[in-house]
Order: sequence, then structure tokens, then C-alpha cells
Amino acid sequence: MEQESNELGLFEKLKAAKKGVTLLDNKGLSISILRKGKKALSIGREASRKISSLLTGSDDLQIDSIRQVAKLDIDIKKANENKN
Repeated sequence: MEQESNELGLFEKLKAAKKGVTLLDNKGLSISILRKGKKALSIGREASRKISSLLTGSDDLQIDSIRQVAKLDIDIKKANENKN
């Protein structure tokens, strides 16, 4: 099961975490995910209801930079490969 979850892309993982993302928004909390100091994602209250909600399937998840999200996904995959 763990191996399968490592093979999922970042978008699929975020979609799977939709319940937690909604909980953050309901509590008035936000998380910003940065890659090398550049904002990639906003999760929770501060996420604006933009076109990115069509990609993510959630109004509580905003893609701030598609380029940074894609690079973050690559970084995560490489880190997981190095673990194994």
C-alpha cells in the first residue's frame, strides 16, 4: 500500500486529502507550501476560489504556481526514489 501511495502524483495526494483541507478552512486556518522560497500552494482559509479549484476539486486548495507545484512533485518523487 505504501508503495502505491509513493507512486501517486502530488495532485492525486492533495485530492485524497480533501477532507483535511476542508477542516482547515472550517477552523479558519491556512497553510502555504513553498518550494525553494516560492509559494506553490495555499490550503485552507486563504485559498481563493479560482480556476485552480477545477484542477484540484476543492475550493479550499489554491495553486499559486503551477510551475512550482510541478517541480515540487518531481522533488518529492526523487526523494521517495532515494529512500528506496
